[in-house]
Amino acid sequence: MIVIGDIMLDRWIEGSAKRISPEAPIPILQEHNQHETLGGAANVANNCSHLRMPTTLFGAVGYDRSGDIVKDLLKQTYIDFHYLPWMACAKTTTKTRFVETSMQFPFIKHVMRWDDEAEFINKFFTDGLMQRLLTDEPIIISDYNKGVVTKELMDRLHSWNHYTFIDPKQHPETYRGAFLVKPNMKEYVEWNGRFDPKSADEFRKKYHWNNLVVTDSDNGIHLVDENGLYFHATTECAGVVDVAGAGDTVIAILAWAVTQGWDMVEAVQMANRGATSVVSRAGVVPVDMLDIMGHVTYDFDDDIVFTNGVFDILHEGHKQLLKFAKEQGKKLVVGINSDASVKRLKGADRPINKQAHRKMMLEMLGIADVVTIFDDDTPMQLIKELRPNIIVKGGDYEIDEVVGHEIAHVEIFPTVEGYSTTRIIEETK
Repeated sequence: MIVIGDIMLDRWIEGSAKRISPEAPIPILQEHNQHETLGGAANVANNCSHLRMPTTLFGAVGYDRSGDIVKDLLKQTYIDFHYLPWMACAKTTTKTRFVETSMQFPFIKHVMRWDDEAEFINKFFTDGLMQRLLTDEPIIISDYNKGVVTKELMDRLHSWNHYTFIDPKQHPETYRGAFLVKPNMKEYVEWNGRFDPKSADEFRKKYHWNNLVVTDSDNGIHLVDENGLYFHATTECAGVVDVAGAGDTVIAILAWAVTQGWDMVEAVQMANRGATSVVSRAGVVPVDMLDIMGHVTYDFDDDIVFTNGVFDILHEGHKQLLKFAKEQGKKLVVGINSDASVKRLKGADRPINKQAHRKMMLEMLGIADVVTIFDDDTPMQLIKELRPNIIVKGGDYEIDEVVGHEIAHVEIFPTVEGYSTTRIIEETK
């Protein structure tokens, strides 16, 4: 998947706001924590990568501290990003969010957002980009109207590649001829007035779009497809914690689903489930395969199998366990402990490999259908959400010692002698 658009850095300053400033009627935020995440087109690419799509990112980054952080964050992913001279901009777009967090409240409260940006103007960007694209590659355009996406760029893309998925911020004419355009409801109303399926289809035809998808906050997602058929995916969200990045999640899932062969109705349903999941968590959180699968009601005929572990240094014992688990049913979901969870369970010097690497290595084996990361000390919450038919556990466990044995049938796979992560670490030392 190719992602083209405005790369941003999202910075989060979290704290408590218990006092009002004596200098002006504004809250005082006492900082407790600060962190950065990938934003804009980089967040779209991160979502694509989490959906196991080979992903290449093109956009503009400045020669500044924020740009260095973005490049460092991208190095921690499996996104192909090569910083070339024609990508340089005067300043890396940085969104700093000041948010109040408290254990007393289930939601975070945004106090203020500070945007630091400059318009990207580089006449060499389009030429440099076009030399590196292939005509059969699906493309996501993540347009935040910061200067990367221009009418010239879109016209040249559509002159030979019609397979574009657009998250828009400019006039609809900019995206004439796109495969899919996804405004939010506010953007659509500004374009075409009050939404109704008939006028939306006429609007779609006017700009020669195959599909028009309109996200509508907690009212779900609207679709008008290339045949003029209308579909509305409704949502049941237990609680919205943070909507930041939800649009990036939707466009990534839509592109993933369509390129995987799902029809548009199915793609919209998946995108709706994924967005519902990510807005229930604080911050800009990339989607996970389980965010799409975990809210599906499975029939018992589906034979969902679940196993979990750290999987720090993969060895023959892990491989045999996974092959055994896969043979027990039709779909295998593997849960792995997050880095923080591993440190709590095994000490400060573990894990040896970071969670993203551990997840990727399991996916590369091609045995599991889904690999997902959980942050709790046990996978009980994950098991409750997934409701597997069978749980497979390795080692010298008794069935009543296995987490989730009350929920699903348990199969114990005996330890493969001579293989263990602890032994490998000791031998390496």
